Amino acid sequence: ARYIQDSLLVPIRGRECSSQQMPELAEKFPTYLSFAQSDLSSILGSDIKNAMHYNAKMFSSVMLINDNGKFTIKRLPVEAQLSVVNGIISEDLDGDGVKDILLAGNKFDVEVETTPADASPGLFMKGLGGLNFKCTKSFESGFFVPYNVKDMELVRGKDKVSILVSVNNEGLRVFNVTSKSRPNKNMAMK
Repeated sequence: ARYIQDSLLVPIRGRECSSQQMPELAEKFPTYLSFAQSDLSSILGSDIKNAMHYNAKMFSSVMLINDNGKFTIKRLPVEAQLSVVNGIISEDLDGDGVKDILLAGNKFDVEVETTPADASPGLFMKGLGGLNFKCTKSFESGFFVPYNVKDMELVRGKDKVSILVSVNNEGLRVFNVTSKSRPNKNMAMK
């Protein structure tokens, strides 16, 4: 829910999505207009005051850094904020001795009232040390997954390292990691 005019609490979801979760709302509010003209208390009843309430304070993708039991938050770069993140791998992928981050996500399977989160092509973040990273473009890293990614897994074979990427309702995608002997130690995926 959200406040409008600083005092009226209204649901974010409309009648259609709300009544899919609580079918009695379709009977209580027979028209979209009757639902739209109601506040949260009149929709859910007066017991809403006794219900559990949560407040979201941040919507960023972040790293939680554990410093002897005290966690601090470090926001990931803007390139990691383009969509949801469903899969993360933190490993030294380019062979320079510093952990890198590989992430992918997107969310295409949404309700009718929600737009898809589909702007991420995936991201390779080259570790620079000290928990600092440099974002690498897809055409540089070879990692391009603009799909409905649900998870990723790193698999070590006898002679190679691969990244398995699962995509909803599609086949598994496999990226073979190859470190090239170049001064900047970029990672290439095939």
